[in-house]
Amino acid sequence: MKNTHEKILKLLTKSNAIISGERLGEKLCISRAAVSKSVKELKNRGWNIETISNLGYKLDKTQDILSGSVIEGEIENLGYHVKVIYHQTIGSTNTWAKENISELPSVAIITSEEQTAGRGRFNRQFYSPKATGVYMSVVIKECEKIKNKNITCIAAIAVKEVIAELLGKEVGIKWVNDIYLEEKKVCGILTEGIMDMESKTLSSVVIGIGLNIATSEFPGDVAPIASNVDINQKKSRNCWIASIYCRILKLLENDIVEVMKKYKAASIVLGKEVMVYSGEREIMGKALDIDLEGALTILTKDGTLETFNSGEVSLKRC
Repeated sequence: MKNTHEKILKLLTKSNAIISGERLGEKLCISRAAVSKSVKELKNRGWNIETISNLGYKLDKTQDILSGSVIEGEIENLGYHVKVIYHQTIGSTNTWAKENISELPSVAIITSEEQTAGRGRFNRQFYSPKATGVYMSVVIKECEKIKNKNITCIAAIAVKEVIAELLGKEVGIKWVNDIYLEEKKVCGILTEGIMDMESKTLSSVVIGIGLNIATSEFPGDVAPIASNVDINQKKSRNCWIASIYCRILKLLENDIVEVMKKYKAASIVLGKEVMVYSGEREIMGKALDIDLEGALTILTKDGTLETFNSGEVSLKRC
């Protein structure tokens, strides 16, 4: 019966019109009575499904209940297909994906209402409270699709463009992978690769995205630097996840030169005085360029050029 509930949700998500109980029953090979029973149970779980007498059912897609089936339906509406694995709670979507990589399809999304051990770069904690953010990992096992692509930069552009599209807000990217709105961080991205031990080549990529949608309270050390993009939750998290995933796939189809033009245009560090932290080094200078591989070049105080493939940047405040 649980599977029937999910199938009905997905069918209702994929339709912008009213669907009759008879039509739902035909698609699922069940009786109209079984459809009615499942819809009633979904309503009891909090789903806002309008029942129109003698016509059928219509789902309110603006409500913010996270659902793998609804996300799949939203993605299919956008012209793509993917398996979504939903958790009510999880340690880390990235960690779970890596631990279960052999059992996952070639492309998948792992998402959860909350993370109890969310991770950012350099093993930092990513605060992931229940029902206020998007916590998702995109798994890509067909690595030919991402060959010669800067997947971290692509994910950052995808989040930026979806925020602009859904909310009309412009955000910036702080090298390498942080999304900033009004000088506060609203999203972090953690990309992790899995190597094939025999061939010594990349076999899978896991793209972790943590986006603060409506999170209003943060731990003490995070509070001064973190914010959210949509405190009123105008768009459901299902919509956010579907839109971000589809935008990543769309950007993967683009030429890397055009992708990195977008990345550089969104940068909040280029042309600014910055401090770069790389290993145990701290280097101050002016950020000059970001190349096709995402490496940052700065002009140091002594007039030399230094290029960094990884590290962390902070903006020098006046």
